[in-house]
Amino acid sequence: MNAQQSDESIKGFRLLVREPHELTAEDRRVIAAIFDAAYAQANQAYLDASIEHIGRIAFALTEDGEPAAFAVGRTRWMALPGFDERQLVALHGMRATAPAFRHRGLIGALAQALSRAAAPELGQHEGVRLLGCGRHGHASRPGEMTEGNDVPWPGRVPTPWQQAVGLAVAEAYGSDLDPTTFVCRGSGTPIGVPNVHFEASDGEQQVYAPVRRERGDNLLVINWTPNPPEGWADPDWPDGQSQA
Repeated sequence: MNAQQSDESIKGFRLLVREPHELTAEDRRVIAAIFDAAYAQANQAYLDASIEHIGRIAFALTEDGEPAAFAVGRTRWMALPGFDERQLVALHGMRATAPAFRHRGLIGALAQALSRAAAPELGQHEGVRLLGCGRHGHASRPGEMTEGNDVPWPGRVPTPWQQAVGLAVAEAYGSDLDPTTFVCRGSGTPIGVPNVHFEASDGEQQVYAPVRRERGDNLLVINWTPNPPEGWADPDWPDGQSQA
């Protein structure tokens, strides 16, 4: 086991964190089984590519070895347009839980395992602004939408600065982004349909409208924690203006 690889446990489950080159054939079988259980028409090629681009996955098995859940994600420092210094960026990827193991807190535990795995790479980052990113294949996302922070926003074309940052993030994901809508164009094959029902707000439905699920599209969503930099939502903010 190298410095990046780690095994943890919570009651009744074993958690494993791997980088793509560390995944064994058995690991990949487990992850594929979770995806197939949680999604109809699960596109394994999309998941494999997502793991490769993002660079880390955590997954859970029962103590008897039954596949339970996975979460893809990695937080890293990235050079972004409009900033003098690299910014802390969380690249969230696909998450899935086999139906038999929902409501066990597994996704939260896997997210924490991914955070612990990233900590040695990030150095001191307490209080540093974080850009959270995710690609959504359906019209729902966790948390509340915040005007002036979340991109995309209903009824608004992203500003030039937001578009430039979105393109940089999409490149890290390996996605082909339409910067005016934040739709990541698909390969022509659906990603899959989760076997759960999601409630979506009117705003979420509006920003999701250009997504063509049958083509394998998804929607890139980005927002800052605890708050966005000055000028983030200003359409007249000078292109390329540097931020601390």
